[in-house]
Amino acid sequence: MHAPYAFPPAIIESHPLVRRLSGQIIWCMFEEYDAAPEDIQAFLDLYDAERARALSAVSRIVAPTADDNTGGIMIRLRDTGHVCPFCEALNGRFLPVGHPELLHFLPPFGLGCAAYAEVLTREQVAALPAAQRIDTSLVPPCDLTCGEWIFTRTWSAGIP
Repeated sequence: MHAPYAFPPAIIESHPLVRRLSGQIIWCMFEEYDAAPEDIQAFLDLYDAERARALSAVSRIVAPTADDNTGGIMIRLRDTGHVCPFCEALNGRFLPVGHPELLHFLPPFGLGCAAYAEVLTREQVAALPAAQRIDTSLVPPCDLTCGEWIFTRTWSAGIP
């Protein structure tokens, strides 16, 4: 079930992709490809889970609690069978909290994106080599999707 208001608007507005998409927009995008309603709903359910994970990370970065130990994020990849070269290059790389570009590098970068942000503690970030930091001269993709493949997949059959 699509739950668009589980996070405060300020948190939603902080994420580069999530702030641009609603369930209605996603539904309409899928309808353009004549996707079956059960596949659209299955995708929305998956998107809601990814959205919640992303916004949870945003919340810990933008509005940490007094006892929060968030030190940064590391980009990780889910096995979706579709990974773009940008996300492949970011896999295993990190940015610390306080970095001016951090919010621009919060996945997902598009619908169907395999990347997600693993929240790291301050101690984990301190132990990472500087060479593993994200090269912020790279520009995250600004497309709404990570390829048209998402519209033709049978999402209701589950993820392999």
